[in-house]
Amino acid sequence: VTPLQMAALLQVVAGHGRYYPPAVVEGWQEPDGRMAEAAWEKPAAGRQVLAAPTVAALQKMLAATVLYGRGRPAQIRQGAAGAGGAVLSGPAGEGPVAYSWFAGYAPVQNPRLVGVVFLEEDPGGAEKAALLFAALMERIGSGLGF
Repeated sequence: VTPLQMAALLQVVAGHGRYYPPAVVEGWQEPDGRMAEAAWEKPAAGRQVLAAPTVAALQKMLAATVLYGRGRPAQIRQGAAGAGGAVLSGPAGEGPVAYSWFAGYAPVQNPRLVGVVFLEEDPGGAEKAALLFAALMERIGSGLGF
Protein backbone atom coordinates (compact mmCIF):
# COMPACT_ATOMS: atom_id res chain seq x y z
CA VAL A 1 0.00 0.00 0.00
CA THR A 2 1.04 3.60 -0.46
CA PRO A 3 1.25 6.17 2.36
CA LEU A 4 -1.86 7.88 0.91
CA GLN A 5 -3.78 4.58 0.99
CA MET A 6 -2.76 4.07 4.63
CA ALA A 7 -3.93 7.59 5.48
CA ALA A 8 -7.27 6.91 3.79
CA LEU A 9 -7.69 3.65 5.71
CA LEU A 10 -6.88 5.29 9.06
CA GLN A 11 -9.31 8.12 8.23
CA VAL A 12 -12.07 5.53 7.76
CA VAL A 13 -11.30 3.92 11.12
CA ALA A 14 -11.02 7.29 12.88
CA GLY A 15 -14.19 8.47 11.13
CA HIS A 16 -16.36 5.61 12.44
CA GLY A 17 -16.39 3.76 9.13
CA ARG A 18 -17.14 6.69 6.82
CA TYR A 19 -14.86 7.26 3.82
CA TYR A 20 -14.04 10.79 2.67
CA PRO A 21 -11.82 11.10 -0.40
CA PRO A 22 -8.42 12.64 0.40
CA ALA A 23 -8.07 16.32 -0.44
CA VAL A 24 -5.03 18.54 -0.80
CA VAL A 25 -5.29 21.70 1.27
CA GLU A 26 -2.93 24.53 0.50
CA GLY A 27 -2.16 27.17 3.10
CA TRP A 28 0.25 30.01 3.63
CA GLN A 29 1.87 32.03 6.39
CA GLU A 30 1.20 35.77 6.72
CA PRO A 31 4.20 38.15 7.06
CA ASP A 32 3.42 38.54 10.77
CA GLY A 33 3.70 34.77 11.27
CA ARG A 34 -0.04 34.00 11.44
CA MET A 35 -1.28 31.11 9.37
CA ALA A 36 -3.86 32.20 6.82
CA GLU A 37 -7.04 30.22 6.40
CA ALA A 38 -6.70 27.63 3.68
CA ALA A 39 -9.27 27.77 0.91
CA TRP A 40 -10.89 24.37 0.58
CA GLU A 41 -14.31 22.92 0.08
CA LYS A 42 -16.02 21.19 2.96
CA PRO A 43 -16.11 17.44 2.19
CA ALA A 44 -19.36 15.75 1.34
CA ALA A 45 -21.03 13.54 3.94
CA GLY A 46 -18.82 10.60 2.99
CA ARG A 47 -20.07 7.07 2.57
CA GLN A 48 -20.21 4.24 5.07
CA VAL A 49 -17.70 1.56 4.09
CA LEU A 50 -17.13 -0.33 7.38
CA ALA A 51 -19.69 -1.67 9.83
CA ALA A 52 -19.69 -0.38 13.41
CA PRO A 53 -18.44 -3.67 14.97
CA THR A 54 -15.52 -3.77 12.52
CA VAL A 55 -14.62 -0.15 13.27
CA ALA A 56 -14.79 -0.74 17.03
CA ALA A 57 -12.49 -3.77 16.77
CA LEU A 58 -9.96 -1.91 14.60
CA GLN A 59 -10.00 1.14 16.90
CA LYS A 60 -9.34 -1.11 19.90
CA MET A 61 -6.45 -2.89 18.17
CA LEU A 62 -4.84 0.33 16.90
CA ALA A 63 -5.10 1.97 20.34
CA ALA A 64 -3.62 -1.16 21.98
CA THR A 65 -0.66 -1.06 19.57
CA VAL A 66 0.23 2.42 20.85
CA LEU A 67 -0.56 1.67 24.49
CA TYR A 68 1.11 -1.73 24.83
CA GLY A 69 2.82 -2.72 21.59
CA ARG A 70 5.59 -1.63 19.28
CA GLY A 71 3.76 1.62 18.60
CA ARG A 72 4.45 2.98 22.10
CA PRO A 73 6.79 5.71 20.79
CA ALA A 74 3.75 7.21 19.00
CA GLN A 75 1.93 7.94 22.28
CA ILE A 76 1.05 11.56 23.01
CA ARG A 77 -0.68 13.01 26.06
CA GLN A 78 -4.03 13.19 24.17
CA GLY A 79 -3.69 9.55 23.13
CA ALA A 80 -3.00 8.11 19.70
CA ALA A 81 -3.81 4.95 17.78
CA GLY A 82 -1.98 3.38 14.87
CA ALA A 83 0.26 0.71 13.45
CA GLY A 84 3.69 0.52 11.90
CA GLY A 85 5.97 -1.76 10.06
CA ALA A 86 9.26 -2.21 8.27
CA VAL A 87 10.37 -4.06 5.18
CA LEU A 88 13.59 -4.71 3.32
CA SER A 89 13.27 -4.30 -0.41
CA GLY A 90 15.17 -3.05 -3.41
CA PRO A 91 16.31 -3.88 -6.91
CA ALA A 92 17.59 -7.41 -7.47
CA GLY A 93 21.32 -7.72 -6.95
CA GLU A 94 21.75 -4.33 -5.26
CA GLY A 95 21.19 -5.30 -1.65
CA PRO A 96 18.24 -4.50 0.53
CA VAL A 97 16.85 -1.03 1.27
CA ALA A 98 15.09 -0.49 4.60
CA TYR A 99 11.63 1.11 4.50
CA SER A 100 9.83 1.89 7.76
CA TRP A 101 6.49 3.53 8.46
CA PHE A 102 3.93 4.43 11.10
CA ALA A 103 0.34 5.44 10.36
CA GLY A 104 -2.13 6.62 12.96
CA TYR A 105 -4.60 9.16 14.25
CA ALA A 106 -4.99 11.46 17.25
CA PRO A 107 -6.47 12.23 19.67
CA VAL A 108 -7.58 8.68 20.24
CA GLN A 109 -11.03 9.52 21.72
CA ASN A 110 -12.01 12.27 19.28
CA PRO A 111 -9.75 11.95 16.22
CA ARG A 112 -8.94 15.13 14.34
CA LEU A 113 -5.66 14.25 12.65
CA VAL A 114 -4.44 11.32 10.58
CA GLY A 115 -0.78 11.01 9.71
CA VAL A 116 1.65 8.67 8.00
CA VAL A 117 5.42 8.79 8.47
CA PHE A 118 7.37 6.88 5.82
CA LEU A 119 11.14 6.50 6.14
CA GLU A 120 13.28 5.31 3.25
CA GLU A 121 16.78 3.95 3.74
CA ASP A 122 16.61 4.55 7.47
CA PRO A 123 17.69 1.85 9.92
CA GLY A 124 15.55 3.36 12.73
CA GLY A 125 12.61 1.11 11.93
CA ALA A 126 8.95 1.55 12.74
CA GLU A 127 9.80 2.79 16.24
CA LYS A 128 11.61 5.82 14.78
CA ALA A 129 8.67 6.49 12.44
CA ALA A 130 6.31 6.27 15.45
CA LEU A 131 8.46 8.75 17.38
CA LEU A 132 8.32 11.21 14.47
CA PHE A 133 4.54 10.67 14.24
CA ALA A 134 4.20 11.61 17.93
CA ALA A 135 6.27 14.77 17.46
CA LEU A 136 4.13 15.83 14.49
CA MET A 137 0.83 15.12 16.27
CA GLU A 138 1.94 17.05 19.37
CA ARG A 139 3.09 20.02 17.31
CA ILE A 140 0.05 20.17 15.01
CA GLY A 141 -2.36 19.30 17.82
CA SER A 142 -1.12 22.13 20.02
CA GLY A 143 -1.86 24.52 17.15
CA LEU A 144 -5.39 23.10 16.90
CA GLY A 145 -6.00 23.41 20.63
CA PHE A 146 -5.76 19.83 21.82
